[in-house]
Amino acid sequence: MLSDGYDIVSHIADTSHSQVYIVRHRLLDQLRIAKIFECNDMRIMQEADIIKLLRHPGIPQIYDIIKDSNSICIIEEYIAGKSLSAYCKEYKPSYIQILDIAIQICNILEYIHNYENTGIIHMDLKPDNIMIDGNNNIRIIDFDNSVFNGQNVKQCYGSVGFAAPEQFFGAGIDMTADIYSFGMVLLYMVQECHIQSKDLYHVINKCIRHNPFQRFRKVKNIRKELEGLLKQSEENKQSVHNKSQKIYIHAMRHGIGATHISLCLSSYIARNGYKVLCIGNGYQNDLISEIVKGIPQEDGTFLLNGISIIFKDSNNIQYSLKEYDYVVYDCGTAAINNKKNEAGINIMITDIGYRWMQQRCIISGLSDDIIIAVNHSDGDTFYRTIKESGISNRCVRIPCIYRWYEKNELFDKMAWDILSEDFPGAFAISQKNNKNMWCLQIKTKLISLIQLIRTFKMSLKMKNKDKSQVL
Repeated sequence: MLSDGYDIVSHIADTSHSQVYIVRHRLLDQLRIAKIFECNDMRIMQEADIIKLLRHPGIPQIYDIIKDSNSICIIEEYIAGKSLSAYCKEYKPSYIQILDIAIQICNILEYIHNYENTGIIHMDLKPDNIMIDGNNNIRIIDFDNSVFNGQNVKQCYGSVGFAAPEQFFGAGIDMTADIYSFGMVLLYMVQECHIQSKDLYHVINKCIRHNPFQRFRKVKNIRKELEGLLKQSEENKQSVHNKSQKIYIHAMRHGIGATHISLCLSSYIARNGYKVLCIGNGYQNDLISEIVKGIPQEDGTFLLNGISIIFKDSNNIQYSLKEYDYVVYDCGTAAINNKKNEAGINIMITDIGYRWMQQRCIISGLSDDIIIAVNHSDGDTFYRTIKESGISNRCVRIPCIYRWYEKNELFDKMAWDILSEDFPGAFAISQKNNKNMWCLQIKTKLISLIQLIRTFKMSLKMKNKDKSQVL
């Protein structure tokens, strides 16, 4: 039903009640989105008429509404970017970046909730309906399910896992339904990016209360809390990071895991909101397999899973260490400087095997400030061997971690112990209570299960009703 002024470029999606296409305006030669609803529903027309009046940089502009006897077509602005779900999977945004994204979402929700003093409820806020353009600006899309605040809703729509419980149980719908969905979006981001933050989980918990009256009453209140967390995080970094904190990872021998540990430690620091650069000084082949997966940056580094990576001897390097909060050096088997390094931490990676007696002699000649990190060892062997060896250096055991970019509670605890002791005040992330996180995850999974059961029952009821009408 498209007019002669548009050509279909591609079909990109099917929803429960519409088909979505990328189209090109012939005269203007601009890409746009066309949503075709195969029904002449007055509710859709009413929503389209009001949404086309919305004027906010975070909401796609509606250009045209085409209607015939059988369908409705809405032409709206095309957004070049990624969905929030794709963005989180590819870039693994840091704690500070997640706060910035969340605050932008709040600003858009505030606008639609206060529109014309009545307000509009989005009703389907989820990562796939949030877009991020090339300038990291947030857009909220897909207002197909939107309703006016206070409107009598006969049938509620929403995405299982993100929609508020009352959208499935037929209860009254108000602005807090979007607040619930926002909390689930925030939870999705911190889980997908392995972020630990007691303060963020407090915000999430209050957003996703089952009882709407126990949630935040207004998005403005959420935004203020998030802005406070962002300001606090930035102040902590500015007050203690006059220059980059440096961490040197040394290997007792090749193949012992120094590169892997360097990436694991860099990833942990990045997940806690700091900008990290990992510099490969050792065997370059160990980093090549990871760097080729990264995205080239203007300063010559490669961005992968939230951290920047570079070889020390790479050509055309333009990066500045001052731009990074932490710099992790993968030194390989290069000779360790036995003098105390005032600017950072020296960690020697070793193992307990048939070379242990030889390695023990090397360790005994190192400075007491160098941390000995034992890889490839079980707990009993580690504690027994270290106790018998009489080593005066601080010793830690590296837990088994297969994918360096994934959260590992044992490794995170070890990393936090090292950083909080050796950088007192600089590593401004307190150890988190994982019990709260676990309880929150169980709670959200149970709610999603209940919503699935409710949706299944509703679909059965509708099918039985259709059969009875036919009979």
